[in-house]
Amino acid sequence: PAPTFQNTNPNKSNQIVNPEKRYQRQIASVQEVFNQAHEVFKHRKPIDNWLSNYFRKNKKYGSKDRKLISNSIFGYFRWYGWLQKINEKDQSLALLLALLLDNNEVSDIVKYWIDSVSIDFTDQKALSELPDSELFSKQAIVEKYAGAITYHDLYPRFLGELPESLIKSFQTRPNLWIRTTPETSRSFQSMLLKKGISFEHHPQNEFALSLDKNLNLFESPDYQRGTLEIQDISSQGIGLVCNPQKNDIWWDVCAGSGGKALHLASLMKGKGTVYATETEVSRYKELCRRISRNRLFECIKPIQWDGKQLPDFPEPPQHILIDAPCSCTGTWRRSPDIRWHLDEGSILKYSSLQSDII
Repeated sequence: PAPTFQNTNPNKSNQIVNPEKRYQRQIASVQEVFNQAHEVFKHRKPIDNWLSNYFRKNKKYGSKDRKLISNSIFGYFRWYGWLQKINEKDQSLALLLALLLDNNEVSDIVKYWIDSVSIDFTDQKALSELPDSELFSKQAIVEKYAGAITYHDLYPRFLGELPESLIKSFQTRPNLWIRTTPETSRSFQSMLLKKGISFEHHPQNEFALSLDKNLNLFESPDYQRGTLEIQDISSQGIGLVCNPQKNDIWWDVCAGSGGKALHLASLMKGKGTVYATETEVSRYKELCRRISRNRLFECIKPIQWDGKQLPDFPEPPQHILIDAPCSCTGTWRRSPDIRWHLDEGSILKYSSLQSDII
């Protein structure tokens, strides 16, 4: 029988807590949110933005729940080419394999999950211990449950046969990159040390920190104030190459949700103007939300643009940054779901769109 524990919290009614029932509820929550995320995926929308908004609206999920849900969903789409067949027959098994394939910690709830589905003990142990580079060994195990598969199933097949080294890179979870500022770097590092989270500085950018595990940034006062951001190291490099100065006037043509515009404004100390134009409604709303987090970003002027006629700027821009729509292969590690939205027609569309924008 499952062990039970007496609730010792004096602020809550005295009740028996059964971990088995709690685990069942958590697994059910994973499947519930996954089903909604899968609908978002079918409509070719990015899951990371949707999931962030979902958690903001649904405060009932604690940090451990959010971590379990996120790791299950992103792991599933990282290994989608192998797991979609299993999902059609046994969704619970597919999501559990997603966690194991991504080398997540085998916590108590994962152990309970393993016991509740039809997976061989030696298989789960091997999957949880195999490094990301052991694609062939992982393939041999998953084939027992999915049938015939190949590592070329892990990306859109119209791309041909990609090198094994590149595929292994796609299947490796990236470190989390945080962009800090001279004012917030020390306080944020102190918080990480207190939580026992290791980090490294980028050798060419001391304010870019690489974390080896995910972190709930809402626990950071600096993040709540809008003084640090999650931003891939390559995107951080773009802001440094632009080297904006105080009182500059910049136009971020394809601003998206605003990562580069925020970086430009931060480097300019909020002095000057950054016009941030975006055509996609959901990204534009996220851009506006992020701008509102800090008065420093009041120099960013968001513009919902049709992408055709030049905007009517109050002052003409002196500098223009174009991060044009593309295949986004550089983000496939962080956002594995978007790789499955790419097709041959998309490549032609992006090529034409990039020429039009320039």
